[in-house]
Amino acid sequence: TTRLVKTESSQTPLDTVTTRIQRSPPLVSPQKYNKLKSLLAAASQGRAFIVHGGDCAERFIDCTPEHIEKKMKILFQIGVILSWGSGTRVPVIKTGRIAGQYFKPRSSPTERLPDGRLVPSFRGDGINQFDVNK
Repeated sequence: TTRLVKTESSQTPLDTVTTRIQRSPPLVSPQKYNKLKSLLAAASQGRAFIVHGGDCAERFIDCTPEHIEKKMKILFQIGVILSWGSGTRVPVIKTGRIAGQYFKPRSSPTERLPDGRLVPSFRGDGINQFDVNK
């Protein structure tokens, strides 16, 4: 019998990306996951506060180290304000969905611009352009 063996050159783009991701180290260590899990349990009991941030729909062009660092700084600043401003000094859990929201469902397929034009809603770079003139 003849057996087909998939070679690197015959892989689809999805196969190539999937293989690369499978060979990559995890984004979060098990220790950090366990710590977050216990902090979230504390928050569910009122012993911690959660701050969660992220963009509604992201653009590929904005996923640079500089942009991500600015977003992280904002989350940390909000955490400091909440921690010191609350007077309770409970832990503040800072989480974010950053660099990954490229496909965004919308409640309306269109939106109205300030100039009155009705344009398709921006649903993320994976679906349509941010610039309505392109």
